[in-house]
Amino acid sequence: MFHPCVVSIFIGIGVMAAYGAGFVLPEGVSKTLSMVGNCSTPLCLVIIGTIVGRLDWKDLFPWRGFLFSVYRVLLLPAVALLLVWWLPVHSLAKQISVLLTAMPAATTTVILAEKYQKNPKFASQLMVLSTFLSFVSIPLFTFVLQWI
Repeated sequence: MFHPCVVSIFIGIGVMAAYGAGFVLPEGVSKTLSMVGNCSTPLCLVIIGTIVGRLDWKDLFPWRGFLFSVYRVLLLPAVALLLVWWLPVHSLAKQISVLLTAMPAATTTVILAEKYQKNPKFASQLMVLSTFLSFVSIPLFTFVLQWI
């Protein structure tokens, strides 16, 4: 219940409710929160870079990681495409849903694996491999999605 991720969700809901009621955070607080939020991605990339930097090139592309990455950026989007194909929703919503599943593994995967000591090396490998494979998957699915 008091995990930082859960607490931040409740804080975010509270802030959204306050904005909806017309309450606006002071500019200094708002700007500070924005600056801290803008630091999160670069800090994640520094941490990932240090983990990946410790790997040998042969360790960076394991066969098992490649299979997981193919599943992540090719198979899941194909399944999503089949699932949304006949849904009675706007085509843009279908396209966005499929393209989001074709995106590479998020940096937070590595950060959480590092925090909880749950194989951050493998999480980094998956992030790198899925990013490389997304150079193929995103254009491929963008091309296919033209006909939805």
